[in-house]
Amino acid sequence: MNRNSLTLIFVLPFFLFLGCKALPEGDNGRGGSGKTPPSPQAVLKETQLLDSLLIHHQYFKLRDQLKGIENRLPRHTSLFYKALTQAAFNQKKESNDSLDTLINRYPDQLNDLKRVLLLETAAANSLFQYEYEKAYKYTQMLLNLEQVEGQKRKEHLNNLKIYQALRMMPPQEIQVAQSILPIEKDRAGLARIPVKINDLHQQVVFDTGANFSVITDSLALKAGMEIQDTQFKVTAITGLEIDSRIAVAKELIMGSTLLKNVIFLVFPQESLSFPQIDYTIDAILGFPVINALGRVQLVNQEKFLISISRPKDIPANMALDFLTPLVEVIEENQTLTFTFDTGANTTSLYAPYFDLHSERILETPVQDTVHIGGAGGAMSIPVFLYPFSAQIGNSQFRLDRAPVYERNIKPYPGIHGNLGQDILSQFDTLTLDFKHMLLELQ
Repeated sequence: MNRNSLTLIFVLPFFLFLGCKALPEGDNGRGGSGKTPPSPQAVLKETQLLDSLLIHHQYFKLRDQLKGIENRLPRHTSLFYKALTQAAFNQKKESNDSLDTLINRYPDQLNDLKRVLLLETAAANSLFQYEYEKAYKYTQMLLNLEQVEGQKRKEHLNNLKIYQALRMMPPQEIQVAQSILPIEKDRAGLARIPVKINDLHQQVVFDTGANFSVITDSLALKAGMEIQDTQFKVTAITGLEIDSRIAVAKELIMGSTLLKNVIFLVFPQESLSFPQIDYTIDAILGFPVINALGRVQLVNQEKFLISISRPKDIPANMALDFLTPLVEVIEENQTLTFTFDTGANTTSLYAPYFDLHSERILETPVQDTVHIGGAGGAMSIPVFLYPFSAQIGNSQFRLDRAPVYERNIKPYPGIHGNLGQDILSQFDTLTLDFKHMLLELQ
């Protein structure tokens, strides 16, 4: 992220499951197929590899690796990784179906850490499907487990407050129609589009890096939104915790597209204000809204198009880590995983990228300082500047000087960086298809 971007970190952290319970002798979990089951040692070795990919958010490699070994794994083990992979590639209903099968048919095969991870995923899937009561129920089940303690318990108690506020809310609905909205850059360089929130016409920032849509308390009242009393914490990119509440827009109109019952986090206006430049981010359309649109295109950074998604016979190159979009980037025939943020003006390369190329970066080091701003303040961090060339799909790009962080600015194992507008602006059209999980640059 750069000084002009905002990311709300509201993440359900993953617990890693290392190893696998051995099935009773003579049963490989696949209904007595007659095949010799793999040895516990073989299963352990394969699951350790899958676990490593999982904890490092390498969902593209996890998907490809699982295809090659799924039939060799016991049924309950393959269901476990299948459910998590389905969640990562936006198949939320299918993921919860797999989780329900696993929990109901193989309860004895679930150790405590595995159960935590499954319940976290089920809660996240339910939130995606606007099944807030189910998300509340799964989080309650999590908090009943002794293994959920310390910071993790604090996070889930905070999540429970959010789901408590949401559980009586109607689900979000959408009527998609082809729409063309003009994009305007504001004084901070952020892209805004015209929408109608209830009866209020408003220019709003759209930002795939925002985990939720956000509105200031003053604008929410102006739009006639009812703000819930329940208060909870949201952690900003700077690490500061912001007191937040929830409000619902009964209608959000984007051109000819209509959304109903849209959830917004409500922030105090001062937490989204930058007095040094007399500027306020008063409303942000975050990932849940952009995802619900299905397929959007940004054309020449001038038009925001909403269109109908069409199936394509190519592998997905986007994945999701809860509410954060991830993109497969190929550099020198190596698969890297990046977050993707339309609200960031510049691309950032994180510590895992530095670890891959540290020798080359330090051969002729060029240093600089990056100022990161977001809800709750700003901070300055030293970086190296390094040329970055790679491709997304068949589209190649190059940056002569990309900032590289030697240390993690936030705990996100395995993520090599964040893609910003300096890459996206090298192409005329950016297409985001969340139904088929494809990002295309043309």
